[in-house]
Amino acid sequence: MEHVKPPNEILLQGNVSDNWIRFKQRLTLYMEAINMDNKPDKRKIDVLLAVAGPEAIDVFNTLSFTDGEQDNFAEVIRKLDQYCTPRVNETYERCVFRTCIKHEGETIEQYVTDLKRRAKTCTYVILEESLIRD
Repeated sequence: MEHVKPPNEILLQGNVSDNWIRFKQRLTLYMEAINMDNKPDKRKIDVLLAVAGPEAIDVFNTLSFTDGEQDNFAEVIRKLDQYCTPRVNETYERCVFRTCIKHEGETIEQYVTDLKRRAKTCTYVILEESLIRD
């Protein structure tokens, strides 16, 4: 498994929340593939920062940690979650969802996937599937 390609660096421009969610998912898959499960947290953090890129290291260096938190992988992930996922303006997200249109050349599958991704931030819960369908 030493030939597993690490994820691309995280993009901290544009939709940072989406970029972080996707990066974190790819990082989890990568770390499982290279058998990082039983490694010390410090080593997991080193891998995280090495593959995340220089912008992520800059962000990491600005985060506030109490004693020991900086060496706790779960805590580092939690802090990065807080940084990359600001509070969601539900009204704005619903407006974006409702005004989403299918673009020329976009397949129906791509359009529905985009609608599902956008609906996740709207907190429609029970109505989500029916609103996507409509």
